[in-house]
Amino acid sequence: MKFQKPHTSIHEQIEILKKREMVIDDDNYAENYLNFIPYYRLQAY
Repeated sequence: MKFQKPHTSIHEQIEILKKREMVIDDDNYAENYLNFIPYYRLQAY
């Protein structure tokens, strides 16, 4: 099975979420959070 989506770093994931109008006050906190909860799980919110 070949994955269709390219790998993105945590920093890139934070930037994508900001572009989608998610309010992120503390990038370091968001980075730690994304280490435990995958980015793709947040997409539904």
